[in-house]
Amino acid sequence: MPTRSAVVTLLLLLLTGILSCHNKDVASGPVITDSIGKINKWIYDSMQRYYYWSGDITATPDYTLPSGNFFHSLVSNQDRFSYISNQVDVGPQRTTFQLYNFHYSIVAQAATDTMVGVITYVVKGSVAYNSGFRRGTCFSRVNGVGISGSTLATVQAALLSGEVIALTLCSYTDGQWVEGKTVKVGKTNAVENVVVQTRYFSYNGKKTGYLLYNGFSADYDEVLLAAFAKLKNADVTECIIDLRYNPGGSVATCAKLTGMLAPVADNSVFGVFQGNASEGTQVYTMNRVLKTSTNANGNTIAALEANRLSLSRVYVLTTRATISAAELLINNLKPYLPVVQIGDTTLGKDEASIQIVDGRVPRQVQWVIQPIIYKLQNANYKGGYHTGIAPDYAEDELSALPLADFGAASDVLINRALQLIYGTNVVESVGLRKNTLFVQKRFQSAEAAAKVLPVVVLSHLH
Repeated sequence: MPTRSAVVTLLLLLLTGILSCHNKDVASGPVITDSIGKINKWIYDSMQRYYYWSGDITATPDYTLPSGNFFHSLVSNQDRFSYISNQVDVGPQRTTFQLYNFHYSIVAQAATDTMVGVITYVVKGSVAYNSGFRRGTCFSRVNGVGISGSTLATVQAALLSGEVIALTLCSYTDGQWVEGKTVKVGKTNAVENVVVQTRYFSYNGKKTGYLLYNGFSADYDEVLLAAFAKLKNADVTECIIDLRYNPGGSVATCAKLTGMLAPVADNSVFGVFQGNASEGTQVYTMNRVLKTSTNANGNTIAALEANRLSLSRVYVLTTRATISAAELLINNLKPYLPVVQIGDTTLGKDEASIQIVDGRVPRQVQWVIQPIIYKLQNANYKGGYHTGIAPDYAEDELSALPLADFGAASDVLINRALQLIYGTNVVESVGLRKNTLFVQKRFQSAEAAAKVLPVVVLSHLH
């Protein structure tokens, strides 16, 4: 059977010993001698062994197909996210955020259909940030090309090129868009502190914590615990977790965040993974997941309890860019703590994958495949959010410009949460802000990126 290595891409998890329990050889099938046929046979055997939809795979594949095409001939029509890469020119597309460290949206002014780009998030320390880009910065041209329905594809391609791009900035003044200077931005790879912002709101003695959290990175677990210690010491009794641009990450870190929000114990079920006939159903407790963390900070329930907030519910802010472990958090909290979701429906990555490489020595196949192997469920065996997790209160942060800063009470999503917590007579309605321009969203780069980023990725497979 094909071998595999513990390759870590985004998420670090468990399953130690699980695959070793299933060392049944895949049927040998036809004898293949050509190089493409051997590669494709390795792909076929791997998919038959681990793929969630292995029961749908044909028994008579065409081993003569190019390997990329061969892989896709095996993929179920229900599968949106499995992929193959030769690590050269076949694999997931790079995203604007990976290339330039910012997210943007294209919006249209309802009355005129005029289109502009809006920066929705930019990493501190990136080239774009150091060039003055901030959340809410608007641009009207990319490389001199104005943004319109007919040029939208050209603009999007430029923002995915990886080349130096020139953005013409603009502002809305006296009822019209006025162009300003042109700023050139190149590729960058700034290190992002995913614990972006921690603060609290207070009214009439009631405190509401706020955390802008942009990725479940184990490298920042200590910072995450410190943020919760700060909120706990402030005696917050309500909490808003902002996951609107969170692409997922470490499942162990997801469990740590769960443990600081909800009253869970060592033996509380964190999640249930439903696999194919070979993998079966795997149930994981909090303790088992925490033991897989690569960061010792907060890897016990006792450490998490020390920073746990006293909450009767949690408010979570989402967009279509909320995916993977961020969705896992929302779903897995629900058996233990009411979740009030505000924003847009999440993208819907309710699946887990592994990265499989040829572990033979010497390595004979250079391709890498990442197939879906599990569907994800919470402690109540509830999952099935492949179309996304719908909000309790639908709000669009891009419904009106200018965009408010993250953490501001005037932000559309935060404003709604504060209204629910403190009452509509306490918090000003965002729609009543001065100089508000109502627009319609036409494209969101963060959502486009979410579609090509991995689902929950499992490693530590032995």
